[in-house]
Amino acid sequence: MRGKLVMMLEPRCRRVGMHTLDAGDEPAFQGLLRAVYGETYSYRFLYEPGGMASLLEGGKSTLWGDFDARGELVGHTGIFYKGQASDYAESGMSFRRPKALPTTSDERAFSHILDVAADRVTYLHQSTTTWHPLAQRFAERHMRATPTGLVLEYVEPHERIVGLPPAQRPMDAVSMTTCLRAGETTETAWVPDGPFASWLVERFAALGVRTRITARTSTKLASEVPRASHGFRETDRVDCIGLVRSTVVEEDDPLSAREPPSARTTLVHVPTDGRVTAVTRLMEQGFLPVGVRPRSGAPHEVVLQKLTPVARQRALVSIERASFTPAARAVARSWSTLCADHT
Repeated sequence: MRGKLVMMLEPRCRRVGMHTLDAGDEPAFQGLLRAVYGETYSYRFLYEPGGMASLLEGGKSTLWGDFDARGELVGHTGIFYKGQASDYAESGMSFRRPKALPTTSDERAFSHILDVAADRVTYLHQSTTTWHPLAQRFAERHMRATPTGLVLEYVEPHERIVGLPPAQRPMDAVSMTTCLRAGETTETAWVPDGPFASWLVERFAALGVRTRITARTSTKLASEVPRASHGFRETDRVDCIGLVRSTVVEEDDPLSAREPPSARTTLVHVPTDGRVTAVTRLMEQGFLPVGVRPRSGAPHEVVLQKLTPVARQRALVSIERASFTPAARAVARSWSTLCADHT
């Protein structure tokens, strides 16, 4: 017992540069987290003992850390895999200690990280802050990410980034996607005719995915793709930020529900096959298209968010005040115009 205790207390070997992290790096990670967010980060479990280990269980994520010459963790990013056979992963928890410089160049580090992720998935998705444009700029430059839409009021303003003025409004997020494997193809993606059709077509086209995106009138679409009864299956729930995602499924799916599950931020992914006819029903219930999500080995998806009339007005004001890179601003501004016309 004493020998085991001594081993636990021994300092870890000093590492320099970018390395994968394990549960033993938790104190260093928590020190970095507090240096960037203080005690305000929404994912509260990461401040608790064992929080990092829970992320690593079963290989469901890979955490990367950049160490300086003193062995201090100065940067971090995480890749979160959504099931063993999934075609995509999500990137998150990317932050750097204030005023610290990277030990491993960002270009070199993320070239390696993306290569590792590409061995498992085709697409890497992330939601980047609009409280400042640095994360978007970083994602575009070093992660080769393309803006694919928005998530409105993604995080409440209780989070505080050290060195930045306290936020006065919820954080909208820019949805961004990196295609890790060129040449992936799927069947034709159907985009329903309507006020957001051209905007959705542009989002898909910007990804360079080899697929034909066709906008059809509702009548023609209904005649070529049988209108079926659809249900909803929850696919992701993040209680700490009040977000739930679900996908449209055939009604006979054993896990389906008649209505989408709801939360503070309610997102529904609609596959761009025959199920895309569900978009009209969802828009009648107060949902609006807010982006797209490409898939590999499955139909691409249109993403809708439940937005009350009041929330839509808040979104229009918030987008005008948000910080964007030029590419993200073009996506947000064009969506705002459509939202204003539809509201």
